[in-house]
Amino acid sequence: DKVLERLEAIPTTWTVGVDFPNAEVDEVLSQTASTGKKAKAIVVHVMDMFSSGFASPWPTRRAAQWLKITERLIVVQSITATKRELVQELVGSGQDLAWRSLSEWDSSTLL
Repeated sequence: DKVLERLEAIPTTWTVGVDFPNAEVDEVLSQTASTGKKAKAIVVHVMDMFSSGFASPWPTRRAAQWLKITERLIVVQSITATKRELVQELVGSGQDLAWRSLSEWDSSTLL
């Protein structure tokens, strides 16, 4: 019940028609970007647009703009070519900015 309560309390913004490789943060999250408050985490859920080649890769320099409004940027894809692409977090800064996989864990204990 607690998990459900917390999930229901998380603000959710649905955005369609976003060209992530070229989009600015405020095109996707205009309200969040304008509040001036830094979120603890933003989770971006996309279908399989990156792994299936429907969109070109999201350049880290573009994704880095999101770190101005959040402490953590996490991308979740529903279908991916490899397990490591399922959940990724943008980490580092400057030249060391990169996508780190959060998918490399053994889920068998949950089954």
